[in-house]
Amino acid sequence: MLAFALVAGACYPMTGQPVGSTGAMTPDTRLIGTWKGRVGNDEDDGQVYVHFLARDEATIEAMMVRPTQGDENGGWSNFAITTGKVGSRTYLNGAWLLDDGKPLDDAPPGTTPLYYRFEPGGRLRMFALDSDMVAAAVKSGEIAGTVKEGWIPEIHVTADSAALDAFIAAHDPQALFSVDFATLEKID
Repeated sequence: MLAFALVAGACYPMTGQPVGSTGAMTPDTRLIGTWKGRVGNDEDDGQVYVHFLARDEATIEAMMVRPTQGDENGGWSNFAITTGKVGSRTYLNGAWLLDDGKPLDDAPPGTTPLYYRFEPGGRLRMFALDSDMVAAAVKSGEIAGTVKEGWIPEIHVTADSAALDAFIAAHDPQALFSVDFATLEKID
């Protein structure tokens, strides 16, 4: 199985509604194309290629390919992506479609939101929600959701679109989305 857990509920907090859905959910065409880089927080996490393909007026399909590296087999996964904004900040919402060509029977419902930005030189940086911060917000009642404790807690934000976007807007994205998820550079 591919080690790219964009929507694995046990890895990153999930949302029942996509972030930015209170505004226009139009595909960010700057994403369209082929990108190369890494997923994870260090260079040892390996190289990936991500192909963002326009699908319709609301959706981008992303295919992530991880080449065989050392003793690890390569693999591929694809995702349905929507993009939205909260204020001037851009967010990507991913829902898993296939892993190595097979549907995931146990894929959690909802999407995994990522804060993304383009840096000088065109580099794309993506950041995942901080699990501890979101779990604390759910437990305190700041945002509606559930936390299933375990070795890796499963966090699902169940707030409606307006409450979710208000929660996102109320926090500094560098703090709320503090997990370095991916760094990519466009190659086409």
